[in-house]
Amino acid sequence: MIIASCAALVIAGTTIFSVTMNEDQQYITFVQNSSFAETGYKLKDIVEHPTYFSNVSWENVSFDGASDLDHYVMYEGTFSESGVKVLARAVFQVHGSANFDVVEFNIDGEQFEPATTEWTLFAAHIVDKMKGGSPSVATTKPEPTEDKTSKVKGDLNDDIEKQEIPTLETTNSAAEVPSEQLKTDKVPVIATNSIALSNFSKWSPPEADLNLPLQLDGESVDLLIGMDSPNGVKVLAISQLLQQGWQLPLDAPQDASSPFDDFGELRKGFSLYVQKYDFGNDSVPEVVLVASDGILETYIWVYSYNYIFSEQSTSPLEQIWYGEGQSDVVLDGDKILLPFGSQGLFDEYLFTKNTFMKQ
Repeated sequence: MIIASCAALVIAGTTIFSVTMNEDQQYITFVQNSSFAETGYKLKDIVEHPTYFSNVSWENVSFDGASDLDHYVMYEGTFSESGVKVLARAVFQVHGSANFDVVEFNIDGEQFEPATTEWTLFAAHIVDKMKGGSPSVATTKPEPTEDKTSKVKGDLNDDIEKQEIPTLETTNSAAEVPSEQLKTDKVPVIATNSIALSNFSKWSPPEADLNLPLQLDGESVDLLIGMDSPNGVKVLAISQLLQQGWQLPLDAPQDASSPFDDFGELRKGFSLYVQKYDFGNDSVPEVVLVASDGILETYIWVYSYNYIFSEQSTSPLEQIWYGEGQSDVVLDGDKILLPFGSQGLFDEYLFTKNTFMKQ
């Protein structure tokens, strides 16, 4: 449920839109021509970009019980990336001639809240693509800017930092923001031998099983990913020595979101990615498993080798860390980097004492 600000109006996800086709275009034009933070793009330049969007439409809409003073604009467009197509919809409440709020944002009918935050993250992801496909990286601390697009994601772990998202306006520059409110973490330098999500092995249902052979301290272990029976997804660590397999845990905080539905199936648009990577530089690689939609949600599990698994007849891989990000994961030396926003910023997690600590 979304409560529209500045109006005593509750908009439920099942509310039926009453489209007024002949209404004045001024509110649509107002939203379309709004500047997106300091990117230099108008909103319509981003969400109508022909490389990523098709079947775009803008309409004036109203809701049952809404006041005549309430003005709403609905955007719809089919977003395409990596062969996946989803329908994106946003509803904007226009406040006079000064600004507007995003009161609803959904992808293929799934609501994302808070709507303004999630819509801003979505648009920032498109801007990244328009500028070259991957976030730019600086070697020095960035100067504070007025664009505070961030990675706020609903009910994430309590230790994830949340930031305010700017109100989209029609002016060419954002409102002045005190510099102490801006994120000024040093942007990490990415090594040339780093591994991004696009370099992982990828599996998407209903493809055939994906097998990743591992050599762990002299032991041969196969990681098998595929469809389980009668439903769900299997992620098995199979010991060649014991000729036995174990389902890897996919543990996460109780209040975390999930890439899986109630039946254990991957939600629409998600794929699994896997990569072996030696964070500790001890010649025994860890295993990084990722579930991502490549747009807004990414979930990461890291497993390490269990040196006494054969003596105890337990799994050769045990989970040591879980994290969440947006559209990418970068393995860099002894770190995991999770890019967010449109300013080339990362959350950085350092491998230490067989887990990862946020820097």
